[in-house]
Amino acid sequence: MKYIGSIGEVLIDFIAQERQQKDSVATFLKLPGGAPANFAVGIARLGAKVR
Repeated sequence: MKYIGSIGEVLIDFIAQERQQKDSVATFLKLPGGAPANFAVGIARLGAKVR
C-alpha cells in the first residue's frame, strides 16, 4: 500500500476550558492541529498509511 503525505505547518489549537466570553477565559487546552494535521488524522482513521 502506498503512503499519503501531508505537508504544512504545525499549529496549536487553543480550546477554552470554560464556557465564558473569549476575553475572560483563564485556561486553555493546547492540542496539535491545523489543516494538514486534521487531514492526516482523518485519512489515517479511514485506514490509509499517512506520513
